[in-house]
Amino acid sequence: MTAANGTIVEMDHNRLLERLQRVPVFNTLQTADMSCFSGAVVLDFQPDDILMEHGTQGRFFWTVLDGEVRVVEGRETLAVFGANETCGEVPLLAGTQNKIDLIAGTATRVVRLDEDGFWQM
Repeated sequence: MTAANGTIVEMDHNRLLERLQRVPVFNTLQTADMSCFSGAVVLDFQPDDILMEHGTQGRFFWTVLDGEVRVVEGRETLAVFGANETCGEVPLLAGTQNKIDLIAGTATRVVRLDEDGFWQM
């Protein structure tokens, strides 16, 4: 496994918003409410890249567009998130460090929303 920042993907903002409206947690938001995504970054990760590492401060909310993200504690996979699912909210809500790793299980495209954007939601 390698810690990675991912590769930034240029995506038209309107196309991104359309794609995010397929995500159940966002599909009730009105267009004006989606302004929280103005600073979001679309990233590609390779299999086994670490998106979020345990012991670091929780700073991002993740939405999986394609691929899968594994939630790992130690050597055990606790959950797998796929397209249109979200993760990373627990340390943001609790103001704590990450207690797990988020690891790309396959070639994965995600939207990374920073803490400010998360709280605007």
